[in-house]
Amino acid sequence: MRIIFFLLVVVPVVVFGQDYPDSLSWKIELKGFNDAKSPKFRKEDAPKGKSFTIYGGPNQLDTVGRMIDEKVKQFDPEEHVAIKMTFATTKVVLSDTMKAEKLKKFFKQHSILLSDCDVFQYRPPVWSSPFQENNQTGLQASIDTKEKVTGDGSLKLKGKKYNTDNYICSLARWLQTSSNSYQADINIPSTTPENFWIFLYVYGYGDTSSYINLLIRERGSEGGFNTDAYDYYEYNLPLNFNGWKQIALKYTDLAPTGAEKFINSNRTTGQSGDHIRNIKYIQKVQYTFSSTASEKEAEVNFDNLMILYNKK
Repeated sequence: MRIIFFLLVVVPVVVFGQDYPDSLSWKIELKGFNDAKSPKFRKEDAPKGKSFTIYGGPNQLDTVGRMIDEKVKQFDPEEHVAIKMTFATTKVVLSDTMKAEKLKKFFKQHSILLSDCDVFQYRPPVWSSPFQENNQTGLQASIDTKEKVTGDGSLKLKGKKYNTDNYICSLARWLQTSSNSYQADINIPSTTPENFWIFLYVYGYGDTSSYINLLIRERGSEGGFNTDAYDYYEYNLPLNFNGWKQIALKYTDLAPTGAEKFINSNRTTGQSGDHIRNIKYIQKVQYTFSSTASEKEAEVNFDNLMILYNKK
């Protein structure tokens, strides 16, 4: 008589944020290697250990480290763990392999928070905007707690275009600045354009005439902050959908542009740099709210404006 044994493997699953639709969720996978006592770690040879999966939504993004830390005690501190974070409906894959004791810092090491929007109005001069100069357009910038995706509220923009350029308003976030201009610089990660995403949550009102123009300004590799050698890359995001949407644009998704653009409320002409996408030379990320419809009020909500990246 032959006896057959079945091995049942149970993979623990930790579930968070189930009040969010799948389109707004994210997932973290942890896979240990049981190599704590190995003299030299080789991912290919290391025996597989415990595995965990964590799910969450926008509200949990600022507590990812704590969620991961709750699982760290399941691993030996010296054990290597492969970690992968994905965002539903996007192509973002953040991944790394590190010792369990360092897992808590994973998300901070792969993201830059440009603005969580809850405290947007209290963060000058890190953000700049022409709101005050455009009173004639009836533009409103406010914290909207009714249509929120995370925290206490999202940033709501509301207004009409007032010229032939479809321009309503823009939000510009400096990453590199001159020493006598804005506040502290952001450390640009050492990575490639294929591993660099502009990430945000957008609330659309089904308006087929409004859109967001995402614009990145990059200085030439030979120029300083005050040089005229800049390159500009852009992407137009239609706002013809209803409700919250998770958006992640890879740097390579943006197209070079030489057209005149608004940097805040001022015109500028691009593509005078070296035409090389170099992450460490990005100076500014700008979100311009626009509409093709005349005399029609448009609106949009933003939240969790971030940069996500894998290390080089």
